[in-house]
Amino acid sequence: MREHSIISSELATDLNWLWGIRNKMHLFQLDETEWLSTDYTVANHNRAVRAFKQLLDILDSNQDR
Repeated sequence: MREHSIISSELATDLNWLWGIRNKMHLFQLDETEWLSTDYTVANHNRAVRAFKQLLDILDSNQDR
């Protein structure tokens, strides 16, 4: 989507970051050591939510493309 100018470079960076953190992670199977990871911060949660909301808004606004 970045190559087609549908999303910005910043959003592409955030989505790639999110994919790296979330890839193959199953929240219902977390053990205690994973919960203690520095990946589970309020800042990371907020970054993920912002990126996801931006992606949804862009996809919604480009439905007719």
